[in-house]
Amino acid sequence: MRRKLSIMLVTLFLFSFLSLNNSNVTAVHNAEFPTNGCANPTQTLHVGVVSGQLKFNVSKIEVAKGACLQVFFKNPDNVQHDFTVKCNTTLSNGTVQTIELIHMDTPSAMTVNHTWQMPNLDMKVPFFCEVPGHRAAGMVGDFILGTPTNSSSPGFEFSTMLLGFTALLVAIPVLRKIRN
Repeated sequence: MRRKLSIMLVTLFLFSFLSLNNSNVTAVHNAEFPTNGCANPTQTLHVGVVSGQLKFNVSKIEVAKGACLQVFFKNPDNVQHDFTVKCNTTLSNGTVQTIELIHMDTPSAMTVNHTWQMPNLDMKVPFFCEVPGHRAAGMVGDFILGTPTNSSSPGFEFSTMLLGFTALLVAIPVLRKIRN
């Protein structure tokens, strides 16, 4: 009887531990991503390359989820750069697919602009330059969409918490029966 009680308590502990969710979202499960263009910008972003250096002029970008984002990307250098934001999504069949939220190429000494429809999600992913060697040299920063939970304090997904609570409600009467 004590052995069954111990097994149930260990199972409940493991379930609670596994329900912890790292909220610094870089993988989105079964999300629908809108197309890249939109007609009426609700937010504007000016990002550029620091002249003569392999770095962006910003290290952190915050964007409202669901925003129609107009991006102006300035490249003052005499070499090509780009501005890219990607995330991974898990499809319903279990395969992981990389989604490009933003990708803008700029030839040397030019400013380009485009509008992008952002998904209605909270996430924190990197932005970077995909030109070989540039990301490794420091052309990278944080792209924060919406208000992702701080990754240093793990949170719980509501459905997992509800399932855990239900399991506890079922376990209490069973434990009482085992004890008696």
